[in-house]
Amino acid sequence: MQQIIRGIDLEAWISVEEGWTHPVTKDANGKEIPKPKKSWIAEEKLEAKFNAKALSAIFTSLPGISSPGCRDAHQQRRLGIFCRFRLREPEM
Repeated sequence: MQQIIRGIDLEAWISVEEGWTHPVTKDANGKEIPKPKKSWIAEEKLEAKFNAKALSAIFTSLPGISSPGCRDAHQQRRLGIFCRFRLREPEM
């Protein structure tokens, strides 16, 4: 899997090794909240793109499995599993 993701993009593999977190900003009370995508700077967009590429490679390599809500390729690698998978219903 490492070679597949590195072949797509080395930065995608770095996303797996180091992890990705959603960009945050602070609200009026100083509490960290998810930053709206419209406000992301170029670097934040690139990091999200590389993480998405890694996740795509992982999920497409496992037929019949989906993982809704999983956004961190690093977490999947660290745990040795692929987040919270659930089998898709067979198509009739």
